[in-house]
Amino acid sequence: MGEAEKPRGGKDDDLAGSTCYELLGIEHDATDKDIQGAYRKMSKTCHPDKCPDDPEAAMKFDRLTRAKDLLLNPIKRSEIDHERKAREELQHRFAQEDGKRRKMREDLEGREDAAARDEGLNAARMAPRECVEAAKKRRVQADFAERIKARTAEKTQQQAGVVAMAEATLHSRAEVEVGYVRVSWRDDSKVTEKAIREVLLKFDLKSLQMKESSATAMLASKEDALRAVLDCRQRKHTLCFRVTLDTSNRGSDDGQTSTEQNTGAAPAPDKPKKKAATAKPLKPGVAFGDWEKDMLGDLMNLAKAQKRKKPAPATGDAAS
Repeated sequence: MGEAEKPRGGKDDDLAGSTCYELLGIEHDATDKDIQGAYRKMSKTCHPDKCPDDPEAAMKFDRLTRAKDLLLNPIKRSEIDHERKAREELQHRFAQEDGKRRKMREDLEGREDAAARDEGLNAARMAPRECVEAAKKRRVQADFAERIKARTAEKTQQQAGVVAMAEATLHSRAEVEVGYVRVSWRDDSKVTEKAIREVLLKFDLKSLQMKESSATAMLASKEDALRAVLDCRQRKHTLCFRVTLDTSNRGSDDGQTSTEQNTGAAPAPDKPKKKAATAKPLKPGVAFGDWEKDMLGDLMNLAKAQKRKKPAPATGDAAS
């Protein structure tokens, strides 16, 4: 639509330009009387009452009435004439410049076609280069992914080695840090291996080496050994044996004491046993505390007896 053909806005937009003159069939210089006569003549051909069979009769009659009213209005008619003249001048200018505009259009289209061809050639030239760059990029990415994968596998292997080393260390430490306790009793006490096992079993007893009047028990840890000693001390009035910590590196396999094993000294010769009258025999079930008390009392009595047997100091007369 040309600049003169733009609608004015409102309900009469469909009557722009020379449409009003064309509907009424009159020239641009027609008078008001000519407009009225033309309206009466044309209304007979589109009036709804005159044309009941035409479904568009009402619309045609309405446009005709509005065209007549616009032309009878001096202001509206002046606007319509101005638009008409502007459109005619524009069409005349387009007609004069048609050859020049055609040449410009052809030149513009030619440049557009050339640009399109150049773009296609450039794209064709860039395609191999882009393919090479894309392939190179893919190779770099694949190499980087392989490096990451190898690095991850190496880290995983190192972690597995560290875990295995830690487990081995813990296992060896657990073996080294086992605890030993020494169980001792009187020669005349009837202590069985079963009785010792029943007491030490709850402290994770691993092994038990029985001897003539003592035994060495290996527990799972030093903590278990300490707990076993404390528990047996609390129950000393009901047990017929005594449990102490064995501070040697391992259990006494040959009957030596912990001091003898650490120093490497030969075992001391057996001392002659004292007469049974010096100490009361310990009966099964008697607590160790009472036996130690009796032994201490006997030693004190023995010391007093030896003191009484010493000769009296010499007097002055005897010396002269």
